[in-house]
Amino acid sequence: MKPLQALLAIGPYNIQFCEQPMRHWEDHRLPELRKLVPIRIMADESVFSHHDARRLIAAGACDYVNIKFAKSGGILEATKIDAICEKNNIPCMMAACWKAVSH
Repeated sequence: MKPLQALLAIGPYNIQFCEQPMRHWEDHRLPELRKLVPIRIMADESVFSHHDARRLIAAGACDYVNIKFAKSGGILEATKIDAICEKNNIPCMMAACWKAVSH
């Protein structure tokens, strides 16, 4: 498990969190990783909806959630994700994914 090796190696450096250390299709492995490493885990690419947030939090897969307006479909879904996180004492980071387009 490469994320395990990497997070253990950087553990002594007082890193606040690691954002999405595994691909979203490996979410089932996040709870185990979270127990083994000293760095907190932030779910990002795995959270498109409040259903995803609820699933990851219930599984013990993350310490934080990154909410992106574009990814979640807008402010309404983002506030639903935030509400679930707040109910479960999971801090959130809000972000906007703006793509630069050159013409």
